[in-house]
Amino acid sequence: MTDSKFLAATVVVKFVGPLIRVVGDKNEASTKSAIIKTLHVILNKAGKALRAFVPQLQTTFLKALGDTHRSVRSAAAQALGDLMELASRVDPLITELANQSLNASVNAVKTAHIQALAKVLIGGGSKSKKPEVIEAAFDAAKELVGFGDEGVRLGAGEVLGACIVLMGQERGFELLEEEGESDGAKRGVVIRCALEKLDLSQISDELLDRLSAEANGFAADVSGKSDSRCAGCRAFGILMNPTNASTFGATVTKNLAIGDGMDDINVATLVGLKAAGMRHPGLFLTPNTFKMASAAVNLSKLGNSRTQYVSNKFLYVAFETHEGSDGVDKFAKLAGGDIARMARELASKVVAKMKDVYLEDDI
Repeated sequence: MTDSKFLAATVVVKFVGPLIRVVGDKNEASTKSAIIKTLHVILNKAGKALRAFVPQLQTTFLKALGDTHRSVRSAAAQALGDLMELASRVDPLITELANQSLNASVNAVKTAHIQALAKVLIGGGSKSKKPEVIEAAFDAAKELVGFGDEGVRLGAGEVLGACIVLMGQERGFELLEEEGESDGAKRGVVIRCALEKLDLSQISDELLDRLSAEANGFAADVSGKSDSRCAGCRAFGILMNPTNASTFGATVTKNLAIGDGMDDINVATLVGLKAAGMRHPGLFLTPNTFKMASAAVNLSKLGNSRTQYVSNKFLYVAFETHEGSDGVDKFAKLAGGDIARMARELASKVVAKMKDVYLEDDI
C-alpha cells in the first residue's frame, strides 16, 4: 500500500467516492466486506485527507452494521471505531448506537451495534461534549450486560469498561460495590470488564476477596447455567494473582475436565487463565498452581480441536515460551510422570510454533 505521505487528496477522492457508492449496491457478502475493509485501510493510510468524507463513511458503516452477514457487520464496526480519529461530532453517533443496541430486534444486529459503540467510545468518546450522552451509553450497557445472548453481553461489558475510562474510576468502583447479582452471566462480565479499567492497587483486599468468591462461585456451580459458569471463568483472568491463585485451583481443574457439554466451559476457563498468566508471568509454575497447567496439558491431547487450540495458547503463556525460558522444564519438574513427558512434547512440537498468542483476541 502506498505510504500515506504520497496520498494526495485528489487521489484519495478518486478511490473513496466510487467505493462508497458501490458498497450500497447488491453485492455478495464477501464483496461488501472487502470494500469496507478497503475503505478502512485507506482511512488508516490517508488520515486527514479523508476528513471531508467522514459523514458519508459514517453513514456507510452504520448501515452495514445491519447487514445479514457477520463479516460485513464486523468489518463495519472496526472501521467505525477508527473513523472517530477524524470525527468532530461524536455525540449523535454514540446516541444512535446506544439506541440501536437497545432496540434492534435481531440479536446479531444488536451485537454489532453494541460492539461498534464500544469501539466508538474508545476511539472518540473523549470528544463528547455532552456528559449525559456517555451516561446514557453506560445505562444502556448496564441493561444489556444481562441480555440472554453472549455476544451482546460481552459487547456491553466492553462499553461499560470504555465508559468507566471516560467517567472516572469512581463509577467503576460504584458498579463493583453494588449487591452481587444472582445472574452469574451478567455479574461475571461486569467484574471482568470493570476491573480491567481500574487501578487494582486502589481496590481493598475485602472487595477483591468478595469479587473473587463471587466469580469462583459462579464458575464452580455445576447446577448453574453454562453462560454463568463461563462468565465466572473469564473473570479469573483479572482476579487471579500470585497471592490468591491457589484458591481457584479446585474450580479450574474441575472445569478443565473432559466431558459432554464441557467445551464452552473448558474454553472460557482457559481464556481466563491465559489472561491471568499474561498479567502475572510464571503464575502457573509454582507448587500451588502447576496442576492447573497439568489439566490444560491433558486437554491439549484429548480435547476437541477448538479446546486443544485454546489449551495450547494458554500453555504458550504458562510456559513463558516467548521468553525462550526454561518454563516447560520448571513445569515438568513439578508435574513429573506422563504429564511432564506430554508437556515437553507439546512444547517442542506445537506450542513453540504458535504465533501472535499475546496479540490475539480470545473472545
